[in-house]
Amino acid sequence: MLLLIVLIVMIVLVLVSAAMSEGDLLSPSVVLTSMFAVSTAFAYLMQDEWVWVSYTAEMGRLLIAGVLAFIAGETFVRYVLFRRRRSRPSVGEPPKPRLLSISGWKIGLISALGAALIAWQYREVSRLAVLGGFSGTGNMLTYYRSQVSFTLSDEALNPLLVQGLRFIEICGYIGAFVFVNNVFVWRRKLRDNLSYLVPIALFVAKNLLNSDRGRILWLLSFMVVAAFYLAWQARGWRPPQAFRTISRAVVLAVLTMTGFYYLAEVVGRTTQRTHAAFEYLAIYLGGPIGNFAQYIEEPAPANSFFGEETFLNVYRFADTLGLTEFAKLSQLEFRYVSPDARGNIYTFFRTLIQDFGVLGMILLSFAIGAFFSWYVLRFIRDREISPGSDCAILIYAYLFFLIITASVQNRLFLYLSVSGATAIVGLLVTYRILVDSWPKERALNGSHIQSAEGSVPKST
Repeated sequence: MLLLIVLIVMIVLVLVSAAMSEGDLLSPSVVLTSMFAVSTAFAYLMQDEWVWVSYTAEMGRLLIAGVLAFIAGETFVRYVLFRRRRSRPSVGEPPKPRLLSISGWKIGLISALGAALIAWQYREVSRLAVLGGFSGTGNMLTYYRSQVSFTLSDEALNPLLVQGLRFIEICGYIGAFVFVNNVFVWRRKLRDNLSYLVPIALFVAKNLLNSDRGRILWLLSFMVVAAFYLAWQARGWRPPQAFRTISRAVVLAVLTMTGFYYLAEVVGRTTQRTHAAFEYLAIYLGGPIGNFAQYIEEPAPANSFFGEETFLNVYRFADTLGLTEFAKLSQLEFRYVSPDARGNIYTFFRTLIQDFGVLGMILLSFAIGAFFSWYVLRFIRDREISPGSDCAILIYAYLFFLIITASVQNRLFLYLSVSGATAIVGLLVTYRILVDSWPKERALNGSHIQSAEGSVPKST
């Protein structure tokens, strides 16, 4: 009964957030409440199977309080800080078509470098898999994961290789940005943009070898968010067609979950692959609600360092410099929701409560909701197409994965780190180096470019 009440509250909050979003169907509050509604629905459907979970009123209050604090942060920014902007019309004339390009020689250089790095990565993964117990039978990536994800061994990928692979990841995001702008927003022919799939393919190959489906989902999330705001901008910020946008989102979500399920064996995550597809997906989407309930009933031991889960990578970096002694895995403790199903992901709020207490969780949820709302209203909404707006959408789409996965886990520690900061700087710098806009004359008069009339996307 408690989960049903929480689910109803979450659905109501989705509708309230959508009503206050001013046409932004990907507003932070709409997405966050929608994902919590989905996760709560899965937990509700599985509550009879997950016999080792006890849902308490305190758990329900904390979930709802965290979501409400996030909505309050966005509402404060939208209706208080930006109240003057709301009184001005935001709809303008659709802009002229603007395509993006990456020179062929740059794509060739990325391809050659990426192939060499992935070959090197394969050798390193093979070496680490052997250290993890791989003897030539079974999935090599299963042993690789056990070596690098669940131990504090000093053995890891070569540091120079790691930096090279980060560059390949950055190129993957930029290739994806160019691809969605040209193909999904301005509806140009796929065959004219096939070269931009090369950085995307290298990105996927790198993360499959790293046994990391999460990063692939991150790229997909990035493409969806970037496409939404680029298309909305291309329509002069006219309100998107809600039904078409939502229906496409549902289809994409189903395809994504199906792919996530079937990639499990590919990346060596076979421990729960024996479950039926629905139950397997429920463990990932609804399991965090059950694990959060177990955490509230039986909290983890107190931290040794202030905010150690949130600032995990900061402390790790300090440890490598000899400034402190810090040894902690990014993996949280596993908890069983039933005799044969376990998980170690606890929604966005668990880490904040563990690190800063309930009041800290509420304040930080408010601040994060306010930040995302401020960013999109300050740097994206009502802006004309320009390199500056491209960069703003690029970074926002990269950051937004934090919101999309909030009902599953807290990924804030990935952003609050040296590697997170360098990734954002790297995206901006590499975008400026790699990407060119088509000259205006060529965009309007080129033989393979449509005229401005009729080329504006009909819907977001």
